[in-house]
Amino acid sequence: MTLKITQETDADGCTIMTLEPALTGGLKGAPERRPLDWTQFEQNDTLFGLVRIRSRYIDGTVISDGQVRPLVELQIKDGGQDRESFLGGEFSIDTKHEVTGGIIKEAFLHDFVCSINSGWIAEQIWAVENTGEEKILTRRIVVVNGKSIQTARVVYNRQ
Repeated sequence: MTLKITQETDADGCTIMTLEPALTGGLKGAPERRPLDWTQFEQNDTLFGLVRIRSRYIDGTVISDGQVRPLVELQIKDGGQDRESFLGGEFSIDTKHEVTGGIIKEAFLHDFVCSINSGWIAEQIWAVENTGEEKILTRRIVVVNGKSIQTARVVYNRQ
């Protein structure tokens, strides 16, 4: 899957990220505009229907060379132990950014998504990860629907 990401700042100084997915097989999803200030907004997603979303940048703490853990307060409280280790675990990201006191500012993107019609909730951590010489955009996702808990890792080609 390919994802084009652009950012802009609105008149109030809020960063707005636009995600434009192009799915394999020629399918194209609708662009998503996300304010990154943790305010809740609704969006009618072409794949998932009507959802409420909150998004923000979060910092990361350096664990070791190239290993960074997101500093996140998870919103899903009943997702089991896997949710915490999966979403809050170590990522292989570039630590060449400015590190102050072991903290990298805005190292990750954190999303919390609630389906209005289907009853599921999802929490996501996005990162640009290193895989050898290549940098890839990844998204770790935990979805809870009733007693069902699913995890996924999505890897994107970046434009």
